[in-house]
Amino acid sequence: DWLGLIMSPIRVQGQDTVKPRSSMLASILVPVIVGSLLCSILLAIFIKNRNTREFAYGDWRFTGAFIFGCIVLNLACLSFLGENTNGLCLLRMWLLHFSFVLALAPLFTKTWRMYLLVGSPGFRRQTISHTKTFLMTMPFILVEVLILLVFSFADPSQETALLNQDGFVITYRVVCAHDTNAFFYVQLVYEGGLLLVGCFLAYKTRNMEEGFGECKQLFFAMYNIALVATIILVVLKAVEIYSGTVRVFVTVGICWCTSTSSCVFVLPRLFQLNQRTNIISTSRVSSILPRRQLISKRGSTTQQSVPGHTEMPSAPGNISIPQGSMASQKTAPLESGPSKKRVSWGDASIPRGALSPRESVSWGDTPEKDVTE
Repeated sequence: DWLGLIMSPIRVQGQDTVKPRSSMLASILVPVIVGSLLCSILLAIFIKNRNTREFAYGDWRFTGAFIFGCIVLNLACLSFLGENTNGLCLLRMWLLHFSFVLALAPLFTKTWRMYLLVGSPGFRRQTISHTKTFLMTMPFILVEVLILLVFSFADPSQETALLNQDGFVITYRVVCAHDTNAFFYVQLVYEGGLLLVGCFLAYKTRNMEEGFGECKQLFFAMYNIALVATIILVVLKAVEIYSGTVRVFVTVGICWCTSTSSCVFVLPRLFQLNQRTNIISTSRVSSILPRRQLISKRGSTTQQSVPGHTEMPSAPGNISIPQGSMASQKTAPLESGPSKKRVSWGDASIPRGALSPRESVSWGDTPEKDVTE
């Protein structure tokens, strides 16, 4: 008996991994660096100005927690680098989903609190402290941790070998995959449900006053995250692409979501702060200028009253005062003996040295004054 063995070439597909020398390496590193660096700068600005009126109105604690979660979510994309081993596959499952909920939970809780305070029907006075809001945030994170723990033992993401045959060409692939689709549907219901409820709450509080809370920022951030997540989900299910390309796509989407959502929380507040600072500076300058003009005017008036000045005020009754007469009045010697003198403006000019320092002049219709030497 003869046995025939037909050998077919097997091609190893390398586009399912992002290796150090891969062409997709820059497509992962650049978005991660840009997203994490930009969010870090915005977080530093937010914390630095947290005591100002503009940033204090924005509830900087939970907004800062959201931006911090965005930084962690960007850095979690670094786990996409390397081979598809069991350890890396499980690490990617934990980092990506945990970071997503870590960033979304403060934003969702902040939107929920805003709805309870001013957006719910039948408005009633109530107080929701920061501690209570923080406790409202923890259940969302704990539920995600519980889901990840269950699937880490029941159906973990692990290294899976695939053989695809196209005619006589067989392609060998190594990917990270679950045995079932249960994890995908559970995360779709949980994380997708959080996004849908967050979008609804943001829509209900969209018309709130801008100075109170951040309704428009919350509205934009929720819908921005939901839109990008929907696009990524549709592409993953509609188009058959390699795992490395999927990771590049997810990394770019995360960079876009986190950067734009963080910017809408920080940049408007920073613009309002700079605008108020410029108004205060302008007010101070405008209040100082009249004082300087008044001082300058007083100085010029003093110069006009200095002896020997070229311009002298004219006396009532069209009587002119000779230049330098007032100086001569101050230095003229007194007449002999104590006496009373009644001096008034007549029809003639006052001769040089006619008045002593202790004598006074009666102007126009004002009563004359006795001066005693």
